[in-house]
Amino acid sequence: TNNFDEFADLSNQEVLGICATLAKSLGFVLMATHLVGCAWFALGNFWGDGAETWVTVNGLSVDEDPYYCYLTSFHWALSQFTPASMEVVPVNTRERVFTVIFDLCGLMA
Repeated sequence: TNNFDEFADLSNQEVLGICATLAKSLGFVLMATHLVGCAWFALGNFWGDGAETWVTVNGLSVDEDPYYCYLTSFHWALSQFTPASMEVVPVNTRERVFTVIFDLCGLMA
């Protein structure tokens, strides 16, 4: 029984270590996605200079539905990390440059 208890303790420690590592990784991905999503929304909402942006083309307004705006930005950022599709795309040079730089950083990470 003593050997079994030692094995069970070791297994539990390994499982806890794996869970902690997964939680840290998930936390990092969520935080990075949040930050990139916020930058993407700011780029389309505040730095449009009167030009068309992904925000205006999609008819979004933070005044009308801030949660949908945030979730759309978060979804866009998440789709940059994964091979997922997204109907929101860059519509001007500034947004395209941001997307290309972000994708290149993702390749190097």
